[in-house]
Amino acid sequence: MEWVGKSFISKKPGEAIELRVHSVAKAGVQAHLLKAIGVRIVPTSGGKTAYWPLTIDLAHQGDFIATGALSEPGSYYLHIVSDTPVIANFATLVIENP
Repeated sequence: MEWVGKSFISKKPGEAIELRVHSVAKAGVQAHLLKAIGVRIVPTSGGKTAYWPLTIDLAHQGDFIATGALSEPGSYYLHIVSDTPVIANFATLVIENP
């Protein structure tokens, strides 16, 4: 899996966030067969993590999308997680101070 667009995202508190990943074909793994895939959002300062499910984007073949918003300013690591092992880099999200 790879992030579509930038791997560094900056948003204001409460602003809509769209996270998009693209399936890269690997031997033995078919992305459309994944039952549970999502983004684990981990504060860099520690604390409670969040999970946003990724859903298939029917408009863009091979893409998955998650949307949401965060209200707490700070930096977050974004990790793609699944019920089937996936290889993916993390991304970084910054929620700016108001």
